[in-house]
Amino acid sequence: MDLSKKYKELVETLIEHTGDNKIKWEEAPAKDQFYVHFKDVTIMIIKYNPDNYNITLLNKQGELITSIKDYEIQESDSSNNLLKDLYRLIKIQYFQVGKIIEDIIDEINSCSPGEYMKEDIRR
Repeated sequence: MDLSKKYKELVETLIEHTGDNKIKWEEAPAKDQFYVHFKDVTIMIIKYNPDNYNITLLNKQGELITSIKDYEIQESDSSNNLLKDLYRLIKIQYFQVGKIIEDIIDEINSCSPGEYMKEDIRR
């Protein structure tokens, strides 16, 4: 059985359902890591650097089932990095980037001409 096809299918499914908010990721205590629990498995995504991502599947006892590296699911003729795309979606979802942008736009639109921010965040 060619696991790389199953790995790719899993990652594409995670992307699809993270994008439509069916999957809610949580931030791990370690930097640049997010996880989601399923019935029998926890999936964790780790960003090692801007071009190196990894997914691990852990059983209920926290034991490693398998690890998926970005190069294992990347098509040889493609520059797409599915794990990078998934990680980006997770951050957008987790940090509610859409709502933050909407709030900024609303705040800007509600300012009077010449008004500036009353609080300086550079304290």
